[in-house]
Amino acid sequence: MPDIHIKYFKICGLLVCLFLFDSCQNATEKDSNLLNRDKQSLAELNRVNQIISSGQLITQNEVDSVQKIREKYPSAPVVRQILQSALIRREDWQTAADLISQIPELQRTDEEKNNLAKIYLKLGRYEDVLRIVNPLLEKNPADI
Repeated sequence: MPDIHIKYFKICGLLVCLFLFDSCQNATEKDSNLLNRDKQSLAELNRVNQIISSGQLITQNEVDSVQKIREKYPSAPVVRQILQSALIRREDWQTAADLISQIPELQRTDEEKNNLAKIYLKLGRYEDVLRIVNPLLEKNPADI
């Protein structure tokens, strides 16, 4: 009988360890890992990214397609970046600003901050541009 209890204890311990490991992963890692297994979504992101890179017209269908992928993997950085690029390419400034603004300020990359500053410039929101650009300039004065 004691062998059964030891095996049961080991199995329970393993399950607890797996649960703790899974819960320790942050949302970005989880979504990125799940996305990497979703070949259809990766192919669609690659297709849209190629359109963006080639300078072709981005249709609303492509934006909607990436938005659907973002709904499945909201914390995956690559999805966020491609959606931002698509909106900027379409000159959909307000939607792009809203998208980047949804990201908590401390989690925004410098590229996202730069994009947001450029978008605010297009929208005529000059105080917001300064609010974003000043800390970036203090961080790296040579990168004007």
